[in-house]
Amino acid sequence: ATVHLTDITPQGEKKERLTAEELLKTEAGRLFVERKYAKALPEFQALAQAYPQDIAVQRYIGACYDHLRRDREAIGIFEEILARDPADLPSREFLGRIYLRNGDLDDAEKHFSALVEHDAAGAYRAAANARLSAIRKLRAAPAPGPAGRQITPQEFLKTQAAREFMNARYENALE
Repeated sequence: ATVHLTDITPQGEKKERLTAEELLKTEAGRLFVERKYAKALPEFQALAQAYPQDIAVQRYIGACYDHLRRDREAIGIFEEILARDPADLPSREFLGRIYLRNGDLDDAEKHFSALVEHDAAGAYRAAANARLSAIRKLRAAPAPGPAGRQITPQEFLKTQAAREFMNARYENALE
């Protein structure tokens, strides 16, 4: 994985960040747009070595992990980004979706609530509100009755079957 960008600014200083346009012109960006996440990941990792301060490059690494359903690694990347920049709304959105997909309603709600609260431009607010509404509905679902073996919606979302279904592995979910 090689970086084919000018690493020096017009003022003669080393670049610390890439513009969105520059990032999309890289091999990593091309592969990501083509949805070749497994191939894009090492390319973004190489860019992260060249531009360690670039949060956008880190976010793309997290997005690759997310698309590859490597949730632990994705969560680690997005949590690192938020430790550096708590106002990074895209990382919060990714984390909220990953936590919701894995049935962790508390953490999902925390990130979606932060999106609603801090999204001044409104780019994330509507989707975050819709997800918060879905979480409230899950929590308000009636408790299972005494007959048969039943679990709450929250407990169901944490089962292996539900996780397999959420990750589009339907045959595994059926088993």
